[in-house]
Amino acid sequence: MLKMLAALSSLVLQVFFLVLLLMAIGDKKKGGKEQEGKPAGGGP
Repeated sequence: MLKMLAALSSLVLQVFFLVLLLMAIGDKKKGGKEQEGKPAGGGP
C-alpha cells in the first residue's frame, strides 16, 4: 500500500512539473507581449 502511494505521488509530481515546464515554454514562445485580458502597458 505504501509503495503504491509513493509511486502514485511521484507520478503526480512528475506530471505537475511537466505541465509547469510546458507552460513556461509556451510563455517564452509567445514572448509575453500578447497576454489576453490585459491592456498593453497596463499595471499588474
